[in-house]
Amino acid sequence: MELVAGELATNAVVHTATGEKHGRMGASVELLGEHTALVCVVDQGARAGRSPSLPHLVNREAGDVGPGGRGLWLVDRIADYWWWEGQRGFPLAIRAIIRLDRDPCHGLDA
Repeated sequence: MELVAGELATNAVVHTATGEKHGRMGASVELLGEHTALVCVVDQGARAGRSPSLPHLVNREAGDVGPGGRGLWLVDRIADYWWWEGQRGFPLAIRAIIRLDRDPCHGLDA
C-alpha cells in the first residue's frame, strides 16, 4: 500500500503542477472492510507552459533500463484495479484498490 501511494505521489510531483514551487497534492487511504484499501492521490493539474498529459502505462521491452516509466507499471502490478478521474490539464484523482490479504508476489512476474 505504501509503495502504491508513493508511486502515485511521485507521479504527481514529476508530471504536474504539484511539483512546482508551492505545489500541493491531496492523498488518502481508506479501508474498505478488513482486507481492502483504496489509495487516492489528487494532483494540481498541468504545469504552466507544458502540454497536459494523462496517466498511462509505458510499454517497456525486456532489459530496457531507460529512466522513468515504471511507477504506474508497479501500481498496475500491485493494485487489483487503478483508474483516474478528471479532465486533461485540470487536477486529477488517481485511485487504486489493493487487497491486503493476498500473496505479496501475486502479479509481479513478467
